[in-house]
Amino acid sequence: MEVIKKNGLLTLPITCVFLISGVAVNIGQLALYSTVRPFSLSTYRYLNQKLVPLNWSLFVCLADWWAGLNMKLYSKPGEWDKVGQDQALVCLNHASDIDWLLGWMVAERFHMLGGTKALMKESAKYLPVLGWSWFFSEFIWLKRNWNADKNAMGSGLQSVCLPMMYV
Repeated sequence: MEVIKKNGLLTLPITCVFLISGVAVNIGQLALYSTVRPFSLSTYRYLNQKLVPLNWSLFVCLADWWAGLNMKLYSKPGEWDKVGQDQALVCLNHASDIDWLLGWMVAERFHMLGGTKALMKESAKYLPVLGWSWFFSEFIWLKRNWNADKNAMGSGLQSVCLPMMYV
């Protein structure tokens, strides 16, 4: 298996799977955005949270299998039962280029990958597949200008933190 990884024999097939499945997910998100969201934001969010892991989980799979990342999570006794029972705001300090991936890996372990949100540079929403997916998933877009971003952050966090009443 190491020979396959080192020679990059799976790079093209994995890229094709990512692009094709990503566009399919984006089409599904667009359909939900235009048909469900105008009538029920909570139903839209619920359905979108079920749809986006079909694309995002490929990164988690690659980190697990290809990169061989091994993650150990520690907590106080009794804390594991609380994970996934309520919403939480997790702030990563961006200590590395892949801390977002580690955050996604943790979220995937607890079946919460579809509900993750991030503050993101505004130009990223124009990226095919991932940027579009992040747009439909209500990421908060920043211009890297505090005067413009303080309002975007405030309204974005307020919108994301609305109670999630699922049908």
